[in-house]
Amino acid sequence: LKPESLSSSYPLSLFEDQSETLWIGTYGGGLSSYSRYRSKFGVFKNDPLNPKSLSSNAIRSFYIDKSNTLWIGTRGGGLNKFDSEKGEFKAYKSVPNDNQTLSSNEIYFILEDELGFFWIGTSGGGLNKFDPKTGKSQSFQNDPLNANSLSNNFIYYLLDDKLGSIWAGTDGGGLNKFDKKTGKFTVYKNDPNDSLSISDNIIISIYNDKQGRLWLGTRSGGLNIFDPKTGNSVIYKNNPKDSNSIPNNSVLSIVEDAFGSIWIGTD
Repeated sequence: LKPESLSSSYPLSLFEDQSETLWIGTYGGGLSSYSRYRSKFGVFKNDPLNPKSLSSNAIRSFYIDKSNTLWIGTRGGGLNKFDSEKGEFKAYKSVPNDNQTLSSNEIYFILEDELGFFWIGTSGGGLNKFDPKTGKSQSFQNDPLNANSLSNNFIYYLLDDKLGSIWAGTDGGGLNKFDKKTGKFTVYKNDPNDSLSISDNIIISIYNDKQGRLWLGTRSGGLNIFDPKTGNSVIYKNNPKDSNSIPNNSVLSIVEDAFGSIWIGTD
C-alpha cells in the first residue's frame, strides 16, 4: 500500500464526522482518515514505544461525542479517545481485578446517553456504563442465576430508545432491554413454538423508527419488526420464489434516508 492510500485492505468500520472527514477502521492496519478536500489519507497506527499512540491496529467502532471528540473502539486495545489537535490517543483498558475499569478490551459498540454516559457493548465482557469525565466504568454481565441479568456477554449493537432503556443485540442471547432506573434486563428470545417471537437469537443491527418499533437485523432469521409494547415481531425472510422478498436472511445494517425509506444491508 502507498502512504497516501488506505492503511489496510481489510476495513472493519466506517464513520464520517461533521467536517466530512471519513474515518476507516481496519483489521491490522490501524486507523485511516480521508479528507475530501485534500483528497489524501492520514494514517494512525500503534507504536509500542509511544503510549500516546493508538492502542490497537484493529478498529471495530467509532463515536463522536457531544463535544465533537472522536472515540475509537478497538479489538484488544480497549477504548481510545483522540485528541485531534495533538494527534494523540488516550487509552482506557480493562485492568484485571479492578471493577471500575472496562470489563473487556474488545469494544464493539459505543453510544452516549442524555446524561453524557457512554454505553459500551463488548465481546465477552457484556455491557459497560462508562463515565468519560472520570474514566471509570460499571459492567453488567450475564449471571446464570439471575433471570434479570444480561442474557449474553457478546454484544453486537446498542440502541438508546430515549425512554429510559438501552436495547442490546447479542450473539446468541436474543434482544435485551436494559432499564436504566432499575438496572434490570428483560430478554426476548426466539421461541420455536411462537411465530410472533423474534426469529433469531443473534441480533446484529437495530433501528428505531418513528412509530417506536425496533427493526432487528439477524444473523440468519431475516428482518424482524419488533413492537416493544407487545413483545411481538413481524418477520421478513427470503423467499426464493418471490423476487420482492428480502434477498438474504443475514441482515447486517439498517438505515433510514431523508425521504423516509429504510435501507437494508445484507450478507
